[in-house]
Amino acid sequence: MERSRFRDVLVQRVRAQATLIGAFTTHRTLTGSARERAIVQVLREMLPRRFEALTGTIAAFGPDGQLLNSDRQIDLMVVDTWLYPTLFRDGETAVVFADAVRAVVEIKTSTVGTWAWVDALTQSAALGDAVDPESQIPRAVFAYETGGYEELAAALRILNWSRTQQTAAGDLAFKPLVKRGRAKARAQGRPRVLRPSLLRPVLLPRLIVGGSGVLGVRLKTGDAEDWRFQVTGPGAVTREVRGRDIELQVARLLEFLLSAARDSAPSSGTHRVHQQLRGVIDGGADLPAGAMIDMNEGTPDVLDPTTEATRAGTEELA
Repeated sequence: MERSRFRDVLVQRVRAQATLIGAFTTHRTLTGSARERAIVQVLREMLPRRFEALTGTIAAFGPDGQLLNSDRQIDLMVVDTWLYPTLFRDGETAVVFADAVRAVVEIKTSTVGTWAWVDALTQSAALGDAVDPESQIPRAVFAYETGGYEELAAALRILNWSRTQQTAAGDLAFKPLVKRGRAKARAQGRPRVLRPSLLRPVLLPRLIVGGSGVLGVRLKTGDAEDWRFQVTGPGAVTREVRGRDIELQVARLLEFLLSAARDSAPSSGTHRVHQQLRGVIDGGADLPAGAMIDMNEGTPDVLDPTTEATRAGTEELA
């Protein structure tokens, strides 16, 4: 298939699935759920047949081999169901062995504002700690609607700041300063609690993709604790254009998933799909300059939210 045709097919599939329900309702929960299902469906149809896109959880076992209960739901798991059985399955919902999972994706309807990113990343870190504490499984966060890259960069710096704060209780409680309204007036945000021990860089996702063009990649630059995040995308995004780069970003996400799968099961077929996806990505707009966030334990790039105001939605006000 020619690259231009492949791009057209991808664009049509994503937009048709994600916008169809909008003709019937403007309810945010319904439209948000429809968007999440649309992304999963497109990925499901484009993965090689050896791998399945399932929802559910990864089985956890105790020291004596006993099966443990899990309270973590995973939006999307790329699972090798040719070589590994499932412990439980009902349609597209399954409990699977960790060895069978090639990648994990957490799908968010909207992460507009710095603190929406803080929530998304802390949830991702908690998920990683619960189901993959050694960070062996590639994980990604995909957000349909986002603001500019500066909001994601600020969120990563806040997570860095939290790791520099020593607390006897383990939890860090504070009230951030936020900006509200077009005048960006400073106001007291709602109380926040973070657990710094769960915010180690290795527990954060390897890839962060936003439908408005935001992209974050976790990079290893040295030893085991020497990490950086490269963050790129538009500096600011208006409400009218949120999600406009969705098909390009879905292509980036699918390439990430196929790379994870190809690392374990290389094939010429996957390589051809990679070439088509690379054509879609290369055909998009060039990524603008962004930021490189130092995540090193000794010299992290930090933002103190108690003294420096960040952008947040109305739900963040105290």
